[in-house]
Amino acid sequence: MTFQPGSALQRRSGTAPSPWLCRKLSSKSPSCLGPDHFHRSPSSQGQRGPLLVRASTLEAQRPSSLAERLKGFASQKRDSARYLAVDIVLQNPDKTLEFNRGAIHLIDEDGNESRPESFYKVNSSLNLGGKLSLLSKVTGSNADPDKLEASVLKLDHEVPKNFGKTAAIRIRADAFREDVRFWLLKVSVKDDASRMDQEFEALAQSWVHCKQDWRLFWVNKFYLPADTPPALQSLREQELQGLRNDDGQERCPWDRIYNYAVYNDLGTPEKPRPTLKPYPTREATNRPLNEDMSEGPSGLKKSSWVPMIPLPKVPGLKTSPSFFIPFDEEFSPVKGTTFKKNGLLYAIPILVDKLLDKFRTGEKIEGFESLLDINRFYEADFWDQLTGWLPDAFKFLAPVPGIVAGRVNEWETDEEVGRQTLAGQNPCMLQALKAIPEDSIITAEHLQPWVENNNLQDLLESGKRLFQVDYTALKAFLADANTQFEDGERLFYMYATRGIFYLTNNGYMTLIAIEMIDCPDANKPDSTVSKVVLPRGSGPQNMDKQYWRLAKAYFASNDSGYHQLVSHWLRTHACTEPYIIATRRQLSAAHPVYGLLHPHFKYTMPINRNARQKLINAGGVIESSFSPGAHCLRVCSAIYGLDWRFDKEALPADLIHRGMAVEDPNGSIAWKGKKYASILADYPYADDGMLIWNALHGFCSDYLQVYYPNDQAATMLLSTLVNIPTVPTCPTIPQPHTSPCQTLAIPRCGKNFKENPDGAFLDTVSSRAVALKIMLIVQLLSTHDPDEEYLGDRTDGWTSDAGALEVFKKYKQAVSDIDKQVDARNKNVEFKSRFPNYTTLQPHTTPEDVANIRARGVPNSISI
Repeated sequence: MTFQPGSALQRRSGTAPSPWLCRKLSSKSPSCLGPDHFHRSPSSQGQRGPLLVRASTLEAQRPSSLAERLKGFASQKRDSARYLAVDIVLQNPDKTLEFNRGAIHLIDEDGNESRPESFYKVNSSLNLGGKLSLLSKVTGSNADPDKLEASVLKLDHEVPKNFGKTAAIRIRADAFREDVRFWLLKVSVKDDASRMDQEFEALAQSWVHCKQDWRLFWVNKFYLPADTPPALQSLREQELQGLRNDDGQERCPWDRIYNYAVYNDLGTPEKPRPTLKPYPTREATNRPLNEDMSEGPSGLKKSSWVPMIPLPKVPGLKTSPSFFIPFDEEFSPVKGTTFKKNGLLYAIPILVDKLLDKFRTGEKIEGFESLLDINRFYEADFWDQLTGWLPDAFKFLAPVPGIVAGRVNEWETDEEVGRQTLAGQNPCMLQALKAIPEDSIITAEHLQPWVENNNLQDLLESGKRLFQVDYTALKAFLADANTQFEDGERLFYMYATRGIFYLTNNGYMTLIAIEMIDCPDANKPDSTVSKVVLPRGSGPQNMDKQYWRLAKAYFASNDSGYHQLVSHWLRTHACTEPYIIATRRQLSAAHPVYGLLHPHFKYTMPINRNARQKLINAGGVIESSFSPGAHCLRVCSAIYGLDWRFDKEALPADLIHRGMAVEDPNGSIAWKGKKYASILADYPYADDGMLIWNALHGFCSDYLQVYYPNDQAATMLLSTLVNIPTVPTCPTIPQPHTSPCQTLAIPRCGKNFKENPDGAFLDTVSSRAVALKIMLIVQLLSTHDPDEEYLGDRTDGWTSDAGALEVFKKYKQAVSDIDKQVDARNKNVEFKSRFPNYTTLQPHTTPEDVANIRARGVPNSISI
């Protein structure tokens, strides 16, 4: 019996080839190796390695007969073979395994194949089948070296004398117990002494599982399909067919199959949720469908399988099977061991309960007792006492936000609200106003008193001094959101808001008016009522202050929810997954465009998988923390259908669409053959973002021209890849967003202000439980890991193509220049919105900067 790549028989039966059974890869390679097969590395001519013994021999022979066989075999000489120095670099995440066992063979550009050779990696000083050395600094300095060392197996691998340039490497993990796997970092191949100038490297960075057949890894040289050596074209197509294969069966953990599915798996029988349409697609799992056509709760066919990343030990923590994603997309051992996202997300509810115990003075305290009580969340000694009982994986300190350092009440000033629209968590919502919105009840009389001595109409006509942030589209969901109850208590109360902002004569962006839309009759969702709230009205000054503060809290709630649901989750995470699936299905790993896109997809699918299980699922963190509640993803879907377009996601197109950049022949923003200029001199998100956009655009264009001298050919390729008719020459960058904590995220139902204005306000904003939950999640999800890759970084050996390396060197220098430009801007006192320093888009990558781990640089991928 022979096993083909991706064999359904092997994959479904859970069996793998025996150590001596190797499929016939070509007419030039043996069909199998018997249990008596041995191999000796020659000791002459400087070759490495002692006598190497096949894994199968160790199983089949007793030690006494083994010694006799080795003695007899040592006298043999193979005149028809030569040897290549092969280094296999791997990590073993399971310290309980005594050893890893596998096999390797090489393929050259002419299709010649070496004889498959077994190897052992023993988790001790003993290694059979290769010399072992440890790389103690493969990972970051904060990693646990006991778990994260990489083993290097050094083999002298026999190949035919006519073996040419190595083009591909096959690796297999042999099964000696259930669920054996190892993380393959790379395989390096160097020719013998007569041809030392030839060295090849396959940068794998992938899991290899015992229930997979031979895994194919291409060396770091890219080929366009037409330029692929003829002998390798069928191999390339077979690999893609395996990734696109869909036999209709439910997925197994070790599968490497990419296909599309809709978001129909967020609900439960007790809490059903509709299928999201329109919405981006996700990775298919082929789970059984329920009666309502939603997918069942089981994540994988093997229901006892749990996430490979070990979960932290927390009392009361229960785990459940993980949703399927292709095995290549799983977290690496470094990512999983140092961050343990899976376990932390599972444990959030337990942590919140334990943290709340520290607050309780009676049987139950839900809300904050005073505004000073909120500030306690940022006191170091408070968190030291609060988290003393936690496992190390959970300890964190909520850093004092720069905006309130030494200025406790700065968070509620109108100028700070304005600054946040330029450099805060959601800076991509600000729109230039050239007229008062027609669908608004705001009038010129409302605004004129707040624009200093300027004429309102003149300001509108200029289009550069008045702005809006508009969340009034949420009014369609007010009736549903405001009628959610639990134990007779209303869970949420939401307004749809619109904020009007004014750029003062001194250069400060400030909030001057808020429109609030309510739906008082849930039975008539279209019967909305609007009101305008101003910094000061006609009532008593103290009451005006409280109403204005409350209106800003509702506006902040809309802003925070929109940021998490749309700007962050939808526009980055969800919208990226279809491109990952398309790339894996359509482009071989040997394709140059695959090499361009691959680092920008790292870890996105497992992050999205975790979100579907614990963040955006029914009753998850998002539904329990944001005002739309159970309707959060319905809001997300509606906005996707109304507003999302691929050709608007590019940063220049986004700025032009929002009126934040206007056509100017002397402008610095280039888009579709025209020049544009920013209307604001101080807009960090746009200013620093365009530096990154230009660097990325230049790199992508130069890189594609290395392989595609004709721009049109590259555009046609990307258009076919993503199945979208209007695709720019280079892929768009994800919209960068920060994730600062906001304790005033979830306003609840209003109270009577007259008796106790501060108390009524505190009863309206989020409870301590919600605030704690959001702070834990934001701190967790905003942390970079030791193996994070940032703009201007690529793993050594990612390609051997000289042209690609040259354009990357140019790009790396451009990123370094950006870092200096951002530093200079942050030191310029004329830029009012850069206090505190705006480092969100500063691509510095200083590992020692642990004070603000979220500000270490701009990651290549959506990995947090």
